[in-house]
Amino acid sequence: MKKILIILLFSLGLLGLAARFWQLGKIPVSLYWDEAAIGLDARSLLTTGKDLNGQSWLQPIFTSYGDYKAPVYIWLTTFLGKFLSVSELTVRLPSLLASLGVAWLLFKWLGPFVAISFLIMPWSIHFSRIGFESHLSLFWLLLMTYLIIKKQPAWAGLAAVFGIYTYFSLRFLAPVLFIVTFLLYANKKIKQFLIGLTIVGIGLLILIKSPNYAASQQYRLSNNNLITSTERKPERLKNS
Repeated sequence: MKKILIILLFSLGLLGLAARFWQLGKIPVSLYWDEAAIGLDARSLLTTGKDLNGQSWLQPIFTSYGDYKAPVYIWLTTFLGKFLSVSELTVRLPSLLASLGVAWLLFKWLGPFVAISFLIMPWSIHFSRIGFESHLSLFWLLLMTYLIIKKQPAWAGLAAVFGIYTYFSLRFLAPVLFIVTFLLYANKKIKQFLIGLTIVGIGLLILIKSPNYAASQQYRLSNNNLITSTERKPERLKNS
């Protein structure tokens, strides 16, 4: 029975991996606009050493097409582009690698059942095949939490900064989760906690000092969302 269970888990894990890698650069059939913007900035960094706006690669906030982007996903795409050239595959590969990283952390932390469940979840497969910055940030957030639970809050602070520089929502979420997780699991590592918190603070300070920070904040907060949405529900939903 145990052998059958192991074979089943192994087969499901392979299925989850196959669903991620199969025609990664071709399905979905085209890049959506965030992926395209990331790819264009990465190609510009590779060919000119500057982004599309003529700015250095080492900046906390990239100006994009009517938007502002965190730099880590662009940096990773640029790095991969040195070896694979910038393409649909290269743009989506960091998200896929993040998915594998999440599965690895879940395996080490919670065991094979949880890791394989993650690998075969449809939403997990979907997000791993598209260049979502938010999906990459999930890896950093989970890594931060894992490191704190393993009594390494100093390294967790570095993971938090990578998360903040991957997806802007983590500038609010990561510091709060860092502190709460430390209080719950590692509250005796005060020195390491202060080091980690200092790293997070420095990362946030550099971000705030960016000339694009105020504009990026205004853009994000002005976007339509669950709280600020003024759109009316369709009549069929209101009457149901």
